[in-house]
Order: sequence, then structure tokens, then C-alpha cells
Amino acid sequence: VRHFGATLAVLAVVCASLSCLRVSERFEDMQEAEREGFFEKGWLPAVLPKEAGPIVEIHDLDTNARCSRSEFPVQHAAVVETSLRQLGFGKHEGRLPALPFSGCPFSLEIAEDPDIVLTRKNLGQHEFAAILRSQGAMLFWAYTLSER
Repeated sequence: VRHFGATLAVLAVVCASLSCLRVSERFEDMQEAEREGFFEKGWLPAVLPKEAGPIVEIHDLDTNARCSRSEFPVQHAAVVETSLRQLGFGKHEGRLPALPFSGCPFSLEIAEDPDIVLTRKNLGQHEFAAILRSQGAMLFWAYTLSER
């Protein structure tokens, strides 16, 4: 057991030096995400309906870059879009930037074919939300403005 702890400590130091302190979370539904304080942590805007789930999110503790995929009943897509707009998101024009890191729970190819992509600059972050209305999904990614 002592060797296992030492191995984990070494891996943590190596990972820290390589900027790979990424945390992945998966919530089956909104109730689980809310119990864990997911939205209060700021990893994802609180725009999803109570019927949403699963929610898969990955974030980098060093850079605060993050990405997620959330699913919800298709009839709630317009409400999700309206909620994002109320938080200051506007329609993104032009080419999408790369995802903040590999391992996001979706590919950029999927993100490039949404019904709408919204964006905002918030607290030093550039945030993107792609809504796939027919799939009932929101793809979200963000990175620190100085990174791009």
C-alpha cells in the first residue's frame, strides 16, 4: 500500500508538470448534478431543463478549459437556447476554434454541424455552446482567452 501511495504521488507530480490535471464527471440526471454542486462550480451554465441527462463534463484544473455533452428531451431545445441568450450568449459567426484538449465527450466534426452555435466571453473565458435540436443535446466548450 505504501508503494501505491508513492506511485500516485509521483504520477501527480509528473501530470502536474505536463499540465494534465483533468477531471471527468458524469451525471445521469440533473438531480445528481445539482446534489454534487456541479452548476455552482461554474463548469457549465445552468441552462438545462430538469429532465436533462446524462451530462458528461471534463475540465482541466490548471487552465480551467472544459468541455461537456448534455442531453435533454428534444422539446426543450428552444428553452435551452433562450436561456443561453439570457446569459449573454450570442450567435457565433465564422469558423469554430479547436476544442480545448483531446478527450472531450464529442468531436469537433459533430460540433461543426449543429443547428446553432452560441458564444460569449465571460470572466476571462471564451465559451461556446452548440445546440443539436433534433438530438436534444448541447455541446459546450470553453478556454481561457489568453490560450487562443
